[in-house]
Amino acid sequence: MTNRDACMGFFAGALVGAAIAMLYAPAAGSDTRRRLRSAGNDLRSKAMDHASELKQTATDRLADAKATVQDKVSQTVDKVSTEANRVANAVKEGKEAMQASYSRG
Repeated sequence: MTNRDACMGFFAGALVGAAIAMLYAPAAGSDTRRRLRSAGNDLRSKAMDHASELKQTATDRLADAKATVQDKVSQTVDKVSTEANRVANAVKEGKEAMQASYSRG
């Protein structure tokens, strides 16, 4: 179970518990309905805040992952480029050595 599932379960349980408590409380129906509406609005507000925090966390993690991938790709490109240059230089030196060997012989 994820933290999100646990939080949502907690809030749902709290809402149901509050609703049941209010329904069985010795208060007038209109007062009970007003309190239920207020509790529902509070719960909705908290859920929206929690969802906003989760979205921001996910956005931050995605940005971090993107930066990590870009860094790894850049490092790999640098390594491949360096190796390609090394191979090209080795081929050039080999070609020059071969031409020099044919010129002497």
